[in-house]
Amino acid sequence: MKKLELERHQYIVLHAEFATGKVLKIDKKTYFNSDEEIDMFLIFETKKEGLFYMKNVIKLNSEIECSMWNSEREHVITLDTNGERK
Repeated sequence: MKKLELERHQYIVLHAEFATGKVLKIDKKTYFNSDEEIDMFLIFETKKEGLFYMKNVIKLNSEIECSMWNSEREHVITLDTNGERK
């Protein structure tokens, strides 16, 4: 499986089902271990862009949660319909 290569300033966001925590691909279908990582993450040039996207996705679909990681694969934030989670 090909791993995403990120620039130092980039952030990645993934979607999951809020109720189950199942990771979703970009097309909102369930992600399986055999799927490519590139199908799971969206890449953003800035944290601000990623947060804006995450908030809009959750506003449109309360059954989705989003998580963000930095280029070092460190968790930054998870948002769901209830707000920020640690």
